Amino acid sequence: MPDWGPVFVAVTLFVLLTPGLLIQVPGRGRVVEFGTFQTSGLSVIVHTLIYFTLVCILLLALQIHICNLFFYFNGGLGSSSRRCGPLRDSLTGTSLLITW
Repeated sequence: MPDWGPVFVAVTLFVLLTPGLLIQVPGRGRVVEFGTFQTSGLSVIVHTLIYFTLVCILLLALQIHICNLFFYFNGGLGSSSRRCGPLRDSLTGTSLLITW
């Protein structure tokens, strides 16, 4: 069963956190620079740490899952080994599943 949540989160964060594309921390002349299309070794390390932190928070703590709705219409709900089903937050009872 396809679970596209981790793939979508990782690719989106990778594109958004590419040093110099949207933002560069630290910049060459200032602490933060926007849209410079330049990078440095220190900037790559900082962006890598930010990327790793956000991926861990979104995938491990929030457990983001994106399942294909087509799977459910083809008898996927009866499967006992499904990994991507309607997840519920134990504290609030809200659904954490994003379907498309």
